[in-house]
Amino acid sequence: MQPLSFRIRSYLITSAATALLAGAAAAAEPPVPAAPSAATPAPTAAATLAPLVQQALDKQIKITLAGPLPDALAQITALTGVRFVITPAAGQILPYGPNTNVSARIENQTLRQALDAISLRLGLTYEARADVIELRPVDGLARRGPRRATLDELASLNYLAATRMPADWGARLPLEALVDKLNKSLPTGASGGVGGAAGTSPVKQFEPRFTKDEHRQLVVDLPPTGSLLDALEAISHTATDYTWYLWGNKVELEQKEVVTRLALSNIMVDRRWDQVDLSQVLLDLGKASGIPFAYEPGCLQRVRPESQKITLAAEGVPLTEVLENVQSVTGLGYVPTRDGIYFWNNSPYYGLPPATASASDPIILLIPVTGGNGAQLAVRSSQLPPELREKLLQMRTSEIEKLNGLLK
Repeated sequence: MQPLSFRIRSYLITSAATALLAGAAAAAEPPVPAAPSAATPAPTAAATLAPLVQQALDKQIKITLAGPLPDALAQITALTGVRFVITPAAGQILPYGPNTNVSARIENQTLRQALDAISLRLGLTYEARADVIELRPVDGLARRGPRRATLDELASLNYLAATRMPADWGARLPLEALVDKLNKSLPTGASGGVGGAAGTSPVKQFEPRFTKDEHRQLVVDLPPTGSLLDALEAISHTATDYTWYLWGNKVELEQKEVVTRLALSNIMVDRRWDQVDLSQVLLDLGKASGIPFAYEPGCLQRVRPESQKITLAAEGVPLTEVLENVQSVTGLGYVPTRDGIYFWNNSPYYGLPPATASASDPIILLIPVTGGNGAQLAVRSSQLPPELREKLLQMRTSEIEKLNGLLK
């Protein structure tokens, strides 16, 4: 069978043209960073090469690329000496997988300019990490999990990046007002006829999903200049608790916790562990999913010794199912948050004197940390004053009664 080819158009990249469309990537494990040395301050090989990578990014190149993306990157490596790493997530989101071809001719451009164009057209972004350049999905595709992007979604992404944000929008806007302006910026007819701009757009609508009316007035701090893509990222980076992702020809805006749950259901795990340390299994899952894992202090240490080694076979199952299996073996609890997944342990402090350990000391409250970028403080029952603990129990009973009433 011939490998699939993904070529919409071949572009000549010159100082006057910065568009390049390419194909999908082959998954490759990111390099394992060397363990830091406490004995000597001598620079590592990666640290020594880092300035050379930056210099190479700013040098002009002339090259013709043709073939699967890994082969195209190998061509660039042979020319510049810069190595590339394609993250597993990058390989998973692209339309045609690792056998997709890229075709381009680059002239009178720096490597940085060429990579800017290539990565955006692929739905990827890149970052110089010591001695390599790492390719990963843009946030608007990565947030929904490893679902392959369609060609329309890649076109939508590039439209958002190429369309400038009007200067008269101002520096701050309520979230609902910003969404209204985004919809009105679309060409006429693109969003149910509400758009006012000329031309065409692959994006048909910006669709918010407000869970509370007060969320409509959350304030977004906009950059002084930029694109519609920059305006969307401002929603994620300010304290709105909302974020965005592409889905078909729409831009969806939802609470970050909801988006994390969506990603969890879309991420499939296909891997086996045989008597592997719990911490390593969680590290593997976090790396493969691209979702940040955060832990209650000491929660892994409180897992009993017989549960510290994990044997698990996951064959194309959702990440949620894998985490539930880990939970059943170790007692670890987890919850999706605005910033990823938070793990805690309701088990007693293993190894402490019996008078200190208590199986009836669960976490009953998660307190958002002010200025903590979504971090939450876990509070156990024993850490609360009796009157407050009683009040929380009353609130819980009341909410359960309300839920029972809805189910009748």
